[in-house]
Amino acid sequence: SFRSRRWAEGALDLYWAGGGLSVTVHCRDTDGMPGLTIDVSLENEAIRTVRFPVIGNIPLLSEDGERDFLVLPWQNGFLIKNPLKNLLPLPDGPFWAGRFGGKYENDYPAQYSYQFMAYYTDRIGLYVATRDRDAYIKTIGLYLGEDGRSFEYRVTHTPEEMGKRRRYSSPFAAAVTLFEGDWQTCAGIYRRWALQQKWCPPAIAARDLPENLLKTDLWRINHGSIDLGSRTEEYLQTSRRLQQELNGALGLHWY
Repeated sequence: SFRSRRWAEGALDLYWAGGGLSVTVHCRDTDGMPGLTIDVSLENEAIRTVRFPVIGNIPLLSEDGERDFLVLPWQNGFLIKNPLKNLLPLPDGPFWAGRFGGKYENDYPAQYSYQFMAYYTDRIGLYVATRDRDAYIKTIGLYLGEDGRSFEYRVTHTPEEMGKRRRYSSPFAAAVTLFEGDWQTCAGIYRRWALQQKWCPPAIAARDLPENLLKTDLWRINHGSIDLGSRTEEYLQTSRRLQQELNGALGLHWY
């Protein structure tokens, strides 16, 4: 049951308690957007997982969903048109691509290469991210609603010493905001945060990148057909043709 709330400038705390469970959610202004953290305490049993935040009933943004796009952080990143039709209803997929069946979920740090998702149309977009500087393992998922016209965003935390501890405080915040734009807009939001982290500026500054790498116009990645990567001559011939047609510098990410 909801117990109380506390307001302050740029801050909001919400409290729940009952049945041996107490929960506090903290909302703080972080870089102009809400940053959410949670504290959980159990009296009679140990904590195994914590699901936070949970944002439910995310609807179609356009009438038929054909102008809706999802930025999915799987590996190099995917832009999926109408995810309520083309992603979440899929029954299954290859194990390395995520977990399907009325949902899509994967883990960070693992198959997810970065920590944000975005869902947008030409009018409005929803940006959600975890701001985790220390790479705690977490599952980030989207779950199809019963009506097939909405979904839920959820982050599942796996606390250290799960099954033993009775208190948990999330060591990172979840950021939520609305935006206008496309995948480049939301990538810019994440980039501004990422460049400030301890693992980014020194690593970038320390790299001695070849000049031809910096001037690459397009990368060709054969993740979708590993077998193609074994047909060396065919792969090289089609790559040369692609380079000629585009009149640009082509890089190969080749398995």
